[in-house]
Amino acid sequence: MTTPRLSIVVPTLNRRDSVLRLLRALHSQSAPSSTFEAIVVVDGSTDGTLEAVRDHVAPFTVHAIALPRSGRARARNEGVRAAAGEVVLFLDDDMEPAPGLVAEHLRRHDAPDVLGVVGAVPLVVPPDAPPIVRYRAAAFGRKLDRLATRRDELAFGDVYSGNLSVRRNRLLEAGGYDEQFDAYGHEDYELALRLGRDGGRFVYSAEGLANQYYDKSLRGLAADAQSEGRTAVLFCRKHPEVLASLPLGRFRNRSRRSRIRIAAIVLLDRLRPDLPARLVASVERFERAALRTDDLALFARYDRLFDALYWIGAERTLRELGVPWWRVTVRDVPHWLGASLAGSASGMEGLDR
Repeated sequence: MTTPRLSIVVPTLNRRDSVLRLLRALHSQSAPSSTFEAIVVVDGSTDGTLEAVRDHVAPFTVHAIALPRSGRARARNEGVRAAAGEVVLFLDDDMEPAPGLVAEHLRRHDAPDVLGVVGAVPLVVPPDAPPIVRYRAAAFGRKLDRLATRRDELAFGDVYSGNLSVRRNRLLEAGGYDEQFDAYGHEDYELALRLGRDGGRFVYSAEGLANQYYDKSLRGLAADAQSEGRTAVLFCRKHPEVLASLPLGRFRNRSRRSRIRIAAIVLLDRLRPDLPARLVASVERFERAALRTDDLALFARYDRLFDALYWIGAERTLRELGVPWWRVTVRDVPHWLGASLAGSASGMEGLDR
């Protein structure tokens, strides 16, 4: 049996139909089916995903790995451990690979100095798409446009795991994803930062295309925004030098009005733990009222909501750590970098075991 050159790792949680759509799209790859395999890591799903993947008949090898609910970092690491290919391609479970996806990732890895390839993931926007999907599509479209302008060398903050390929040996040497990131956000930035220290470039490929079918609700995206605030703190504890590259470290660069608004929100959150739910409900009411208007006002509301939830998540995490939020973000960032939260090493065990 031919050993595949590329292993596609797909972590998933209760997204059976999306995973099957992804697998069906892989049937149409221009690359020979012998050159790749698919590894679906079922992260605690209860919707029959595991059984559906095991029953799926494909011209390429398909593996299904079952895990108790563990988070995306561990799920991806388990896929890397099981991979046979020299290149690992991570795909999110809501992706639909274009026919040239595998061939393009492999082609880009033929360059010896390429460490990782970030493929395009434009959102599919049906005519009846809810406004939150239009919002995400517009935001991600702007991101892809920016990446296209610097496609020959990306920063760690440009790297996302929804369509990302890296050589397996480099992942093993780096210890894979840090499994302390067991909630949404920053695990891909953290891995890219560590990988990049050992040399090589992350590059962007518009041709390495996978269309994304985004189906999160406003509440789901709001939960992600709050989680991003929490994981931003974790990221900076492990790598204090990245603080200035994140919103967490740029509070003092904001307008005075914006600083006052965010400070008021995080202080109010101490008195009203249900504040995030109230903020989301307020935007939902505006969303219903704004359905017959253009998107500009609604999108601005989304921006303010997700910004507020990011800071609530960060402040709650800092509070748990006993670090005064006003000191970290408003007054004394260098103190944090030098002493308060300069975290220890991640303590990850190597993947190759």
